Amino acid sequence: KQWYQRRVAITAGVKLFSEGRGQFGDWAQHFAEWNSGMPPDRFLIIRYEELLADCTVTMETIMRFLGRGDIPRDRITKVVEETRFERMRERDLSFVPGCPS
Repeated sequence: KQWYQRRVAITAGVKLFSEGRGQFGDWAQHFAEWNSGMPPDRFLIIRYEELLADCTVTMETIMRFLGRGDIPRDRITKVVEETRFERMRERDLSFVPGCPS
């Protein structure tokens, strides 16, 4: 069977991948192959830790990368604040048609 046709439990698959025994080797090998030859202006790596540390600055970086560095910081800050997990949890979506209440 092909590797993708085998049924592997997710925990077993993660273990294989973390040990470098998956289809693409370990994470570093997988990333290096994926990234090889990629022009640096065609991708942007954002770490989760960066988003947690300062989401507004990270979003500004993303917007500049996308060619939208003209968006004012106060607007980005507002979007970041309005889309925080805690804020979104507070919202009641019962007004959305088709959304279970």
